[in-house]
Amino acid sequence: MANSYCTLDQLNAFIDRRVLTPVANDGDGINQSETRQQLILDLQASWMESNLAGWYAFPIVDSTTGAAPLVCTRYVALTALVPLLGRRLAEFPALAHMVAGAEKWLESVGKYQAGIPNVTRLATAHPALVSSDNMTGAPDTEYLPWMTRNEFVVRPPGTSGSDYLGNGTYTGSGDGSYGGIGQ
Repeated sequence: MANSYCTLDQLNAFIDRRVLTPVANDGDGINQSETRQQLILDLQASWMESNLAGWYAFPIVDSTTGAAPLVCTRYVALTALVPLLGRRLAEFPALAHMVAGAEKWLESVGKYQAGIPNVTRLATAHPALVSSDNMTGAPDTEYLPWMTRNEFVVRPPGTSGSDYLGNGTYTGSGDGSYGGIGQ
């Protein structure tokens, strides 16, 4: 069953045909049939959905058009180039850069730094940042020295710093008091 995010026609319209020609008729004797190309598109769509599970209802549909959002079509088409082109992707640095940007977009959606236009996140989406008791109104986050800049621990509402076990699970009373990790 074909995915609803990117069809072969959309892939061919989005990516320059001169790039896809070697994919359809590989000189190394590997025939990338339309069936294989569609399978790769379906796999990439499934990968996108698995990364957005818990954030959006599936299939993801633009509320204004009733179709798949173009940003999702773009993601599936670009990331499909990795298995389609394989080692040849290095021959197209602009495409390789676009593929990296697509992966960064998906990561940004999971960090609330990006979204999908005209699509509402689930009300039960992953925990939002909550106010802390530090009286500054800043988000309830903790910087950990082994994390890179701009990364933080997000506490689910009703948990405190002492509740964090370091493996993504929380225990304790959840009284909302602030206690550093390991305190």
